[in-house]
Amino acid sequence: VPRLTTRLFEVYDNDPREAKCDEMRVSVSFLEIYNEELKDLLDPRPRQKRLYVHQHPKLGVYVPHLTEAAVASAKETFRLLDF
Repeated sequence: VPRLTTRLFEVYDNDPREAKCDEMRVSVSFLEIYNEELKDLLDPRPRQKRLYVHQHPKLGVYVPHLTEAAVASAKETFRLLDF
């Protein structure tokens, strides 16, 4: 995750194209799967309802109610990982 995150923001910051991308939106979520139990690592408080993996025909595989956080840099992403 650290190398991927660093590279993602490096590519955006150093875009050599003339018509650079004006905006990039990045959101992260961190999920732990252990013994068939799913745990939201951005909000580790106990939940009333269990998290589950869902497959949607158009959206693909996702986990409903999993916390997502918008990030603007690799450093901000690492801060979320450091718990």
